[in-house]
Amino acid sequence: MMVETGKSQQGTAIVTGASSGIGAVYANRLANRGFDLILVARRLDRLEAAADRIRGMSGRRVDIVAADLANEDGIRRVEEIVRDTPDLGLIANVAGAGALGTASLVDPTAVEAMLKVNILALTRLSLAAARRFTSIKSGTIINIGSIVALMAAPGAGAYCGSKSYVLYFSRALQAEVGSHGVTVQVVMPGPVHSEFFGERPPPFPPE
Repeated sequence: MMVETGKSQQGTAIVTGASSGIGAVYANRLANRGFDLILVARRLDRLEAAADRIRGMSGRRVDIVAADLANEDGIRRVEEIVRDTPDLGLIANVAGAGALGTASLVDPTAVEAMLKVNILALTRLSLAAARRFTSIKSGTIINIGSIVALMAAPGAGAYCGSKSYVLYFSRALQAEVGSHGVTVQVVMPGPVHSEFFGERPPPFPPE
């Protein structure tokens, strides 16, 4: 069910990885701040449940897009949405993947899929948003990194490296577009109780 609302004064925000964890929190808070939403995640059932909850809570317009950002088709679909959403004001690149394990045991296919989500998708969506936002001299790009960007954790080398990329790519992009009215924010959380870790220990040494 779609709740009819007036035009959002904040515009529309895209949130990837929006069906659970940090992405779901961002979606809730952005709706409470007056944004209409486009929620992106792989699992349609989870997206539908999240959208219904947010509509009921906030009265905002919430659209959903089921897309796998480890696949070219999924990335391209969301790029098109970034380009074609008239009142887009913010994108939160929250979708992330992990492939933990020592070099001798980790699945290379899982590493490749992780890098596509954590690096390739985030980069392409950030660049699409940056082009859009610089043309209108306004907009915000939020990229979710991790505290492990500053670590070299055994058993999580590729994951740490992907988050280091997010940190420095985001800083460089901010240096490029900041003078054009665009804000690029990189968020570096520590371990969060979510499905991402599940029963796995976080990839940092114990205190």
